[in-house]
Amino acid sequence: MGRYDVPSTINFILDKTGNEQVAYVGFSQGTSQMFYGASVMFSYYREKVSVFVALGPCGAIPNSKTPLIQTAGDNRKTLEYVTHTLSIYELKGPDWLEASSTYYLCNFFPEFCEDLKSFGKLQSPEFDNMARFNVWRYHNFDSGSSVMALLHFAQNLKSGEFETYDRPTGNHW
Repeated sequence: MGRYDVPSTINFILDKTGNEQVAYVGFSQGTSQMFYGASVMFSYYREKVSVFVALGPCGAIPNSKTPLIQTAGDNRKTLEYVTHTLSIYELKGPDWLEASSTYYLCNFFPEFCEDLKSFGKLQSPEFDNMARFNVWRYHNFDSGSSVMALLHFAQNLKSGEFETYDRPTGNHW
């Protein structure tokens, strides 16, 4: 995302506005995208971004207790193979429940699908900010997520490091 998506977005904004630079404000994953992009395309980002504000930056997530991330981490290679074989590249998108590939994935990985269904539900209502919960839930997952993003989080969880996604090679992708 930091190598292709963010530069594409920046170029689109600069083209539409006629400006020479943008101010980039990233939150959570948006900070990771910029950290990565700036590390591999330093000259591009120096030229196009006047200021970078990192809100809630994320990095290594070795202490995550989220069942979905834990299950994905424990089964990452198999999950990569199955989602690719079934051509599943998005989770919980608009047609998620109707897709036949979802049926096969959930039959093969019932624990993963149970974790996926419960992700974003209140775990501790006495501690959660009820006024903001629906905004958080929609923003964070009800609108869908890429399989690759989930697998990248799972990789970082298992390695205990913040690192580039170890993308499968060969005919796998």
